[in-house]
Amino acid sequence: MTRAKALRLRSIIESAVQGLDRDTAIEAIGLHPKWAEGSYKAGHAVQHQSNLWKCLQDHDSTGNPAWRPGSAPSLWGAWHARSAALALPWVAPTGAHDAYQAGEFMVWTDGVIYKCLADATIFGPDRVPECWEAAGEEET
Repeated sequence: MTRAKALRLRSIIESAVQGLDRDTAIEAIGLHPKWAEGSYKAGHAVQHQSNLWKCLQDHDSTGNPAWRPGSAPSLWGAWHARSAALALPWVAPTGAHDAYQAGEFMVWTDGVIYKCLADATIFGPDRVPECWEAAGEEET
C-alpha cells in the first residue's frame, strides 16, 4: 500500500470512530489516533496513556507538548465507560466537565473496578466511598 493510500485509509478510520457512542468508542480505542502535538477540534478523541480523551475546545498544540491529555484540563477530558468491562483507569476530574456520573465505571489505582453512584463525583473511593461501589460479577 502506498503512503498516500495508507494516510487516506487512516483518515477514513479516524473520521468513522469520532462519531461512535462512548462505550463503542472505548471498545475501539486502538482505532483512535494517539495524541501528538498538532491541531485538534472540539469533540475529537485521541488515545493517550491507556485512556481515551475528548478534545474540549479547538486548539493547536504544535510547540506546546504540555497541552497533552492529562496535563491540560481545559483542553482535554477523560472518557468514562458505562460498562464495567470497558472501564478505563481512574483520572482525577478537574471540574464538572469531566466529573464521573452515576452509572460510570473506572479502574481504581488498586486495580478494582468501581461504579459511580452519584452524579458530579470528582473524588475517588478513598475520599468519598459512599459515591462508589466495587463492580459486581454481573457487571464485569
